[in-house]
Amino acid sequence: MLTVYKSDDTIVLQIHDVKFTLKYLNYEERMNIVTRDRLEGGTVFEDSAHRIYQAIKHCVKGVEGAKYADGGDYSLEFDDDGTLSKKSVNELLSSSYGAEIIHGATAYVAGQNDGQIKNMHSGDPIEGVKLYYEGKSKKKASRARRKSK
Repeated sequence: MLTVYKSDDTIVLQIHDVKFTLKYLNYEERMNIVTRDRLEGGTVFEDSAHRIYQAIKHCVKGVEGAKYADGGDYSLEFDDDGTLSKKSVNELLSSSYGAEIIHGATAYVAGQNDGQIKNMHSGDPIEGVKLYYEGKSKKKASRARRKSK
């Protein structure tokens, strides 16, 4: 069966008890992320770190169930263009679920919209990490804060 998603649909990346709301990416948006290579000395290098960073920056729109180390509720920060701020991307990648976020975001940008996430190196399923369709976008998936200028 062919499954077609609408532009306002959302996908959830669930990592154990934390849910990340992901923006639906169309084909053009996915290609803008996955075709980010760098040229050095006439040789093209695949820039996978940049791809992962851009995937998280452009996909993540909300988070539920995350806490700061001091026990306070964690909230994301967004830039004026609606993408995740550099600070929030770095916080997520440095978090206790950083590796799972990388695997989930990479699978999502590669075209996976549902199911168990697998380790991109070994191919083994990662326990407690999955993507699933949630439906229409929710305007306030988390208590988001705008970056102050």
